[in-house]
Amino acid sequence: MSSVFRIIIIYFFFFNIIFNTNIFVSYSSETNSNDCFNNYYDKKNNIYLNQITIETNESRKWYKNILSIYQSFIENDIIEKKYKKKHKVLLIAKYSNGEICKYSAYIRVKGLSRFHLSKENFITSMDVKLISGHINNITGFNLFLPSSRSHKNEIFVNSFLESLGFIVPRIQMINVSFNKKNQKFIFIEKFNKEFLENNKLREGPIYLNANTVKNIGFNSFKIENTNWIKNDFERFISASEGLKKINNFFSLKKGDKKLFDTDKLINNDNKILIDNYHAALMSLNAFHGLGLNNQVFYFDLNKDIFLPIYNDGKSRFLKDKNIDDGNFNSQLENYKDFIPKNDLKTKINKINLTNLLETLKIRGLVITYNDLNNYIDLILNRLDKINEIYMIENSNHETFDAKNEKNFKSLYLSDYDQKIFKICDNFSFNCNKFNFINLNQSKILKQKKLPENLLKQSFVKTNHIYLGSDQDEIDDNFRNFSNKISFGKFKLYTNNDVQIIKNDKINRILELKQINENGRAIILGDEINNWNITFKGVVSTGDYKNFNNLTGCITFLDLNIVNLNFYSEWGHCEDSVNFIRTSGKNNIIHVINSYSDGVDVDFSNISFDKITIKNSKNDCIDFSGGNYKIYSSDLNLCGDKAISVGEFSDIEVFKSNIENSNIGIASKDSSNTTVHNIIITNVEYCAAAYKKKQEFSGGYISFDKINCQNYFKKFLIDKFSKIIENS
Repeated sequence: MSSVFRIIIIYFFFFNIIFNTNIFVSYSSETNSNDCFNNYYDKKNNIYLNQITIETNESRKWYKNILSIYQSFIENDIIEKKYKKKHKVLLIAKYSNGEICKYSAYIRVKGLSRFHLSKENFITSMDVKLISGHINNITGFNLFLPSSRSHKNEIFVNSFLESLGFIVPRIQMINVSFNKKNQKFIFIEKFNKEFLENNKLREGPIYLNANTVKNIGFNSFKIENTNWIKNDFERFISASEGLKKINNFFSLKKGDKKLFDTDKLINNDNKILIDNYHAALMSLNAFHGLGLNNQVFYFDLNKDIFLPIYNDGKSRFLKDKNIDDGNFNSQLENYKDFIPKNDLKTKINKINLTNLLETLKIRGLVITYNDLNNYIDLILNRLDKINEIYMIENSNHETFDAKNEKNFKSLYLSDYDQKIFKICDNFSFNCNKFNFINLNQSKILKQKKLPENLLKQSFVKTNHIYLGSDQDEIDDNFRNFSNKISFGKFKLYTNNDVQIIKNDKINRILELKQINENGRAIILGDEINNWNITFKGVVSTGDYKNFNNLTGCITFLDLNIVNLNFYSEWGHCEDSVNFIRTSGKNNIIHVINSYSDGVDVDFSNISFDKITIKNSKNDCIDFSGGNYKIYSSDLNLCGDKAISVGEFSDIEVFKSNIENSNIGIASKDSSNTTVHNIIITNVEYCAAAYKKKQEFSGGYISFDKINCQNYFKKFLIDKFSKIIENS
């Protein structure tokens, strides 16, 4: 068929679409206030998305844009940014319980290549952002044409990696009716705040390939979730340090690909994790996911490690029956100098295959138990083959020397405190320094949100690249936790602004003192059992800084905590003490005179026998994303909430006494709070239940016995939430 005739056919199809009056819809005003699945009881643990209907608000405009994309393929295979403007739509979701929900949303074309355009239905992969409400606590997601993501192979690879504990986005095959045309898509959530928090990770930088960087001869990373920066220069510093590190790690060369050199990692556990991830991709015939172009990483600033996130492996694994199917052996031969050692067999043998089968079924892939067993055996055999090659091959890595590339401008952050940047020819020639204000006026970047645009690689000219930090690490810098003490089952890390007053390992007593408001301590490891720990802050009128993504003066991280007796005073930080991803029981907490929050507990499953807090300028206790029990608490002089429960938390309070606070107890954002016996005095509101964030639903509180006195209003409740008094 000639190109002229093909264009005539497409034009005919295009005009047939836009003049078909059946597809024109009027935008529904009822979506402006979306009550669907926003109520307190809508946790939807066993309710799944069945179907999506999308109706464009301006159909002619949408299809004209699609036609322009098709025409552009005559010159190149790339979908350019100018075709990716957002369009307002009505999105209707049907769930497995029969409920139908309407949402207002924005869509835009998604993808780089022609694989993201269906000629049959004249439709593309799409980026979707809900304006109101959420779908299973997701507000932003992508709808990929199955051919662009290897069809149901993507479902299998994603789900299998998840069963091994790797980080993956939520995914499923979904039927979509787009302007009354039916098309299957792969629903994949975006890499954003709600994605991280669903994986029990604190919001922080996510690095992926910067497709916007052109004409410099090599690939580099950008920050995907730059909204996290929020004009906080400390966050910009942290993200810039991570950008420098991740670019340095991708120094191995395989053809035109840049690969991760895990030998450069200082943390051996981090090396093992990433080596295992790469071996898993290889065993699944997902070699496409090994290069910089398709790798995604989360930088855990608290632990200074990089966590791989699965993204687009282009696997054809479901067709494989034998070890060499899908050219596995030849692919492995191509990567023989980059073969990682792995120890995945033990984890794989512990996978609950029945649960994995059910997960695959829910996500749109139905296979038999026998098929799954055969796939697992194939993966195990391939992993053995990978280890065999690792043992016999002498690595002869070719490194990528970007210094050979010419004719580009590199930017660096060279002085944190003075906010000095430098711009160089190529990597380090003819460098000129700029302060923050002068750089903002230099017109090389978009003028709004300078730090975010640097991290997004959003330059006016495409021969510029931001390579992150160029400042040398200084041991006495407060951002460096250079002091380390091992206590057997846990380790203590401090910066130089924390003094160790007492370290009695025999009697299990640890006393720390903050020298100034930048003093921070981190405790992490396996377990703390029967310890008395004290943290004394500094009495200061200065402002604190949140650096390295730390909000606590002292942070307990990834620990089982039993029989801890913790005392804190004058904590000059956002949180006097922060517990992150902890578990445990029989703990006692006593906190007085906090500059902001007294206690913050995130992503944990922990109980407290007794909590005593007095004089916190903000919340006395803040719980999020976990399961908690408080057997007894005395909370006095809390600037805002005495007990704050949020972000999908379940908490049981057996006995509590609250005085002199703004709100006694608040339950918000899909949280469930059960209170058995509580006395509240001198508050504006005894209790509050409400929805605060779009990705969550309302809050719920149940009181068995409440005695509240001297209040302005007993309960504050929005339309999505509920408070009940059982007595």
